[in-house]
Amino acid sequence: MRNLKELDTILCVLYYYNRLSEHESVEIRELLDYAFDRVLERNTNMLILACIGRNLEESRPELDEILKRDTKFFEYKARKEAIRKS
Repeated sequence: MRNLKELDTILCVLYYYNRLSEHESVEIRELLDYAFDRVLERNTNMLILACIGRNLEESRPELDEILKRDTKFFEYKARKEAIRKS
């Protein structure tokens, strides 16, 4: 699998987005729990603790910074936008 090193970060950010959303999806949470357990051989206990007392709006800048630091997500997003506009 290509760029597997980014998978951990992407799954963590998805977990935070879902958990901190006003409309958390139980199905997405269960799939992410499964992915952490089966693919990464980890559990989500520390992620759950990190979400306590937080909301998505205040966490978004930190999550974006993590994505910028550990993935090429924003570069990918910019390329897709450039293609869409052309």
